[in-house]
Amino acid sequence: MWTYEFSRSTDLPPGRLWAVLIDITAWSQLDSTIEAIEMTQTARVGSKFRLQNKTGHWSTNRIEACHPPSRLSYVTPLPLGKLKTTYSLFRKARGTDIAIDVQLDGPLWFYWRHRLGRQYPEQILLFANALIERARGAQPKVAVPAPHFDSVTAPELEPN
Repeated sequence: MWTYEFSRSTDLPPGRLWAVLIDITAWSQLDSTIEAIEMTQTARVGSKFRLQNKTGHWSTNRIEACHPPSRLSYVTPLPLGKLKTTYSLFRKARGTDIAIDVQLDGPLWFYWRHRLGRQYPEQILLFANALIERARGAQPKVAVPAPHFDSVTAPELEPN
């Protein structure tokens, strides 16, 4: 199994961030790697949504945890693996700590880490920044992460 953990703080309360995070169909406005999202039901445990990336690939994702306004987790099945993404919002004295955890698991986790894992540090940072901007009421600048596939200069990430 491979895990990537990201965190950052903001002065915004968790409820403002949650309102943006739980609007899953609007994630394409926060993440330039997402082309479209289809979701026909309210976000809750067991709900499914389909996500299309910029290469045209569709994935079906299932929400595993939904605890307003603090935690949203979903799983994306992969051939002989799974990708689990968890967003946690922790109230602090003056704002919120945002934690985003990504886990790759299954017999081919090492393959998926090579294919997907190198892009996550930059992609998650950009998503967190856009989440905060949108929660502030600003139109986020959706930046395109630099491609990391087969990049010789990409830093190696060690499993946690």
